[in-house]
Amino acid sequence: MPAGREQAAEVTEALIAHPAVRKVDFIGSAAVGRVIGATAARYLKPVLMELGGKCPAIVLEDADLGKAATLCAKGATLHHGQICFSTERIIVLRKAAEEFQNLLVKAFEANPSAGAAVTEAGVKHAEDVLRDAQEKGEKFLLGGGIERGKTATLKPAIILEPKSSRIVDEETFGPSASLYVVESDEEAIELANMSAYGLNATIHTKDLARGIKMAHELEYGQVHINSISVFTASTGSQGGVKGSGWGRQNAGWGLHEFLIEKFVSYHGDPHFWTRTTKTPILLWGINSIFILYIAATTPAIANATIPPNACCVGAAAAELATLAALAVAPALPEGEEPLPVEEALVVIEPADEALEDESMSDDADPIDDTDEGKEEEGIGEDGEDGEDGGETDDESEIALLREDAAEEGTPGAVETTDLELVGALVVLAVDEAPAGPL
Repeated sequence: MPAGREQAAEVTEALIAHPAVRKVDFIGSAAVGRVIGATAARYLKPVLMELGGKCPAIVLEDADLGKAATLCAKGATLHHGQICFSTERIIVLRKAAEEFQNLLVKAFEANPSAGAAVTEAGVKHAEDVLRDAQEKGEKFLLGGGIERGKTATLKPAIILEPKSSRIVDEETFGPSASLYVVESDEEAIELANMSAYGLNATIHTKDLARGIKMAHELEYGQVHINSISVFTASTGSQGGVKGSGWGRQNAGWGLHEFLIEKFVSYHGDPHFWTRTTKTPILLWGINSIFILYIAATTPAIANATIPPNACCVGAAAAELATLAALAVAPALPEGEEPLPVEEALVVIEPADEALEDESMSDDADPIDDTDEGKEEEGIGEDGEDGEDGGETDDESEIALLREDAAEEGTPGAVETTDLELVGALVVLAVDEAPAGPL
């Protein structure tokens, strides 16, 4: 099949449709992302997409204005603005607006060259967006005359508070940025979120708590405080929301994008774990303890209420409880065969509730719980059988259940001796499933 640019759509669909392709990973423009997403949907193929951005940089009045201006200028012009993380919008609070604006213009002028574009088509698109702003009367602080260099390049430009031109929310993919002035943090957040995109955002402030609070309210996949917007880390997740795509790259997040979760259940010998090596149990326990340690040592960040992940704590606690049960579980007696799957376990009511039900029936003997009754039965105050300290209360009650079941000829009366207490339930191994309640 020819693979020229003219056949791009045909080649792309052939690749997506091929049975060997289980998932599509695409990084590119939102326009192409829509086409790939629609094509993949026809073949029910999942898609991981990181698309364009209109990344905002918010500058608060307490920020290091000189550093913020330098980072914003670099973020807007690096690699001729051909980065989806490029700083395309700069939002500054009015208290610092005048000083910051002067510093920003100087930072842009300090690097008059933004490098070269990859293609002529890229330059043309960025130039068209700026020309549209000019024609609609937008104010340029820098780069008012659109100048092209000897190669496919544009001079950096700053547009002050554009209102109705394409540059308001169209990714230029060129060395330009829009500057806005707002009155409050809330207005800054509202303006930053007023975009079809949601990739990267930055906040410049010396107040960490304030920065984190604002970061929670920004609709972006990544928010960096006191950093350039063109930033990612191999150990941190990377991805967008809204028109910037879905899914996450990097580290474990990126690996999980190409894995599936599978639920496997086992129905059979209940003594399986006690027959096998304890190594899996040991590893399971170490993993649970590690989860609990991470959750317990997570600090509150900047006085914000950030409790440990309750789900992790709960899951780890459940794993440790299971581990403890497995560690003390009795092994199947020598020579005894495991029960068939359909006859393996029967769960009945707690013993005390079952006895209470029995005591309420017409033909049941009342159980005397008074001190005199206990003395007659030979049960001491500590729940032990008189002198020889035999069965506990629970064991006595279970023995009564067994005797009652045997006397009444209940089908499947309990004959085996394996018995485990799990929470409030009594789990009995029986020879066959009973026809009615024990």
